[in-house]
Amino acid sequence: MFETLKNVAESVSSKAVEVAKNFADKVVTIGLNKSADHAVETGRACIDFDNKLQDLKTNSRTLSYRASDIETRIKNEEQQGRKKRKREVEKWLQLVQENQTGILALESGIQRGEIVKRIRSVEKLNAKVEMLVEQSRHFDGLVFDACNETSGEPLVTSELFGESVEKIFGRIWECLVVEKVPIIGIYGISGVGKTNLAKHIHNQILLERTEDCVYWVKVSRESSIKSLQDDIAIAIGLTLTDKKDEDKRAVELNRALMQKKGVVVLILDDVREDVDLESAGVPLVRASGFCRVIITSRSSRVCNIIGCQEKFELTALEEDEAWKLFEERFGREAISALAPQVQEIAKCVVRYHGGSPRGIMELARKMRGVMEIREWRNKLAEMEELLTREGDEMESENFR
Repeated sequence: MFETLKNVAESVSSKAVEVAKNFADKVVTIGLNKSADHAVETGRACIDFDNKLQDLKTNSRTLSYRASDIETRIKNEEQQGRKKRKREVEKWLQLVQENQTGILALESGIQRGEIVKRIRSVEKLNAKVEMLVEQSRHFDGLVFDACNETSGEPLVTSELFGESVEKIFGRIWECLVVEKVPIIGIYGISGVGKTNLAKHIHNQILLERTEDCVYWVKVSRESSIKSLQDDIAIAIGLTLTDKKDEDKRAVELNRALMQKKGVVVLILDDVREDVDLESAGVPLVRASGFCRVIITSRSSRVCNIIGCQEKFELTALEEDEAWKLFEERFGREAISALAPQVQEIAKCVVRYHGGSPRGIMELARKMRGVMEIREWRNKLAEMEELLTREGDEMESENFR
């Protein structure tokens, strides 16, 4: 495209010079018979036209070289799959192509001998070419991270169950969108639904806040600034060049997040220990907007230390809610088909799950289709033993 643009500009200029000179000679000859003053004026206009065409030729060549270089650099970046051309650069390339159409029209008019008529067109084209060349000198980068506009696909979730959880979801959304709270904490015992709630928020941002970016960060169990930097970098598609120096890595991470469009929301899932977000490189306040953080944790204390301005505790389901969830997942018709004594044992097993949505859904999945009382008694005995056994800390906390 850009080589064609250069050739067209040169063709226009050479043809125009020939036509302009011939036209000037004719005008001067006519002037001898009619008006010498008019002939001289017209001849000067033709000479001026030639000068402007030479300027257009020079500027168009500069523009074509610059556009070609920019296109090559962009394609090299895009081939890596992690970068995308900026909208302003894409628009600029479109304007360069439209300018080519204008030069082609000018060439056609000059070949028909429309010199005086085309003087104004040359002036406009030249001004446009100069403007495009000047714009190209002020691009703040040609590409951005491909995840700037889309920060991933919706996450797989299960239904939000329980009136209190739905209220908390609405309140968190209000804090995020209306009150613009920088750091929000969601805490509660394992299996109570913190991650599921955070996933719903992630998906809602993708759906309703298309001008913003949201990133899901699964936090490593290792509690350190370096590990957090690695987790965030993976989520936003950044390769940290310095492998050891935490301060240099923080600068890279901060710069990458600052360059994102709109509001950046980082959702840090399963934070177990205190993490210093700003030391890691997270810009909680920035000139172009906010970088907001939502954390999920088992500990209210962790939320306090990190500095959550708003905290929301997810509590276990009430007994009737827990049974309702089990019925829904096990199947109401299947529940009705159970013998009354088996139903009573099933209710005891559900109660032993302590109102944990995750545990209840897993129980329904494993026991779906089981009708014999013996198997339900075995499950009940298993749950009773689990409560008295010293085992995994997560399970002990889950059933406390």
